[in-house]
Amino acid sequence: TVRVIIVAVFLHWCTMPPHGNRSVYSRYLQHQLQDWAKPCSNAMYRVYHIAVSYEDLWLRPVAESVGLPYWLCHFEAILDIFLKNFWIHWYDPSIHNTAERVLVENFVDDETCERLAELVEEDTEVDMNERVRMALDGEIGPHSPLLQAKHRSVFSFTDLSPPKLNDTRIADMIFGLQNKIHDFLEDRLKLPNVSMHSASLVARFSNRLYQNLTEKVKDGEDISKYLDAFSCPSIVEAFGLCHWWFSMLFQFDSLFSGGLNLHADSHVYKLKDYFAERSSPQSHSYFERTHSALLYLDTEEMLNKFSGAEIMFIDDAVSSNHGWADKIFATFSDLFFGRVKLRPKCGNLILYRGNERNLHAVRPIFGRGHRHSMAIWFTHIPHIDPKLSFRDGRTFQEIAIENRLYKCSNLRPMGDPGCKEVVNND
Repeated sequence: TVRVIIVAVFLHWCTMPPHGNRSVYSRYLQHQLQDWAKPCSNAMYRVYHIAVSYEDLWLRPVAESVGLPYWLCHFEAILDIFLKNFWIHWYDPSIHNTAERVLVENFVDDETCERLAELVEEDTEVDMNERVRMALDGEIGPHSPLLQAKHRSVFSFTDLSPPKLNDTRIADMIFGLQNKIHDFLEDRLKLPNVSMHSASLVARFSNRLYQNLTEKVKDGEDISKYLDAFSCPSIVEAFGLCHWWFSMLFQFDSLFSGGLNLHADSHVYKLKDYFAERSSPQSHSYFERTHSALLYLDTEEMLNKFSGAEIMFIDDAVSSNHGWADKIFATFSDLFFGRVKLRPKCGNLILYRGNERNLHAVRPIFGRGHRHSMAIWFTHIPHIDPKLSFRDGRTFQEIAIENRLYKCSNLRPMGDPGCKEVVNND
């Protein structure tokens, strides 16, 4: 018993949230587990494939019997719940920084974070009440990003020009900060002539529709007219506990639908194609987002108002001991042992390439607080596949060059360091 207690205390100490970005577990144990599990990766994927193939025989009947919605009657949804919520290690820059992913700490001070967080929160409650109404009327789905996040574009001069902002110093601060991030990206990831594609201030929060429906159930209202995918078992209804049951179901569903599932910013990610076929082509819609930067804005006081909402990367540690030749794609075992999350603390800036090497997700958020960040996407023309083209014959690179010239000439002339060469050459 004493040994079990000692081991439990040790594991808790290794995995508890850090004040900085340091992790004893990640530094000394994570890669050893990944090395041990890699030879079993193909077998793990086959087990997953078998579970998916026969889910109608075991998972669907169980899920439907307890009132779960149809989208949770699939093993892939259960896997997503596990990936985003359980056994995730902490990002340690000494271990997890790579040539294509870098964490910069203490990039801005608390005062700057607070001013930017206030900017994205303007009129949030008014917007959310309208979005909840749209969901109740069936105009948007229960998992719509509109119910879980608010984005405010801060890319062009028009986005931040008066009368939208009375104080032009805020615009100067935001553009100055973006230019500083641009310079860091060029320097740390070795990217000459990279330019900004878009930028937004983002607030993330728990699903507002579910909060509203929980209150309606407590008031005795029938919510089936709003959301018939959920049901209350007759035995639970007999004891008058449907409000508790629905609240629990909404929390469980949020483990799946909250945040963002695994993806790559500029490449297409599908689990089967990625792990079985080793394929992740550049996206026809987001190919210009070759690189990304996320600056977190929540002070310690803000962090105490919510839990979760961390960005999570798949750290595909490659071990030379087993002769793994594929250094681009993660293995299926990395899904279980290679997930690392970054605390969304004010001043943490993560820079990364948006390809298959940087699969990431955003964990669900719980509580009444909001998580704030500034997201910036960049375009580096050489990182766009020159062989890819649309049906009209234009290549991805040609379109990216045209869009870059338009943005530099019209939306933000000379305001982005990456535009100076473009405008001068034009």
